[in-house]
Amino acid sequence: MKNIGALVTVAVMLLAGLVAFLLWGPFGEKPGLREITPEGVPPAAGAPEAASEPGGKAGAGRPSGRIAGGMPPVESSSAPDAAPAAAATPAAPVVAPAKPVRRFPQGQDIAIGTEKSVLQSVYGRPTMRTTAVEGGRLLETWVYLQSEPNLATFILLRNGRVVSANTTVY
Repeated sequence: MKNIGALVTVAVMLLAGLVAFLLWGPFGEKPGLREITPEGVPPAAGAPEAASEPGGKAGAGRPSGRIAGGMPPVESSSAPDAAPAAAATPAAPVVAPAKPVRRFPQGQDIAIGTEKSVLQSVYGRPTMRTTAVEGGRLLETWVYLQSEPNLATFILLRNGRVVSANTTVY
């Protein structure tokens, strides 16, 4: 009877240790993303400063030695008086080249016999594409999807030319 009592005591202690580990270990952290900013740069508007570090500001007292983008700073080989002038000038924002705006293809706008190269140059790449070979001929189905309103255009191509085109609501 003494052995059963000792076994139960050990099992309870192990279970309590496991629960404590799970509460303070992997499940103790709250999920979410924190904004990482380089030292000396304030966080974006609306971002909580004190919430990212317990007891203070994010990055307080910790020199990161890194610049925006996570890369270490590059040592300059130019004259010492040129560095402060370059640091005082704010960097221009980087603007990505704009993607060309493409029309959504409507079934009635696509002429039978149109080549697929013309389709792709006018409407862009399809959302989905399937290919098959039937009777020695290449069959392709191109699908263009639009979310507002929910439209789908199905284009059937045989040997690289449009055979049919239909637009439907999904």
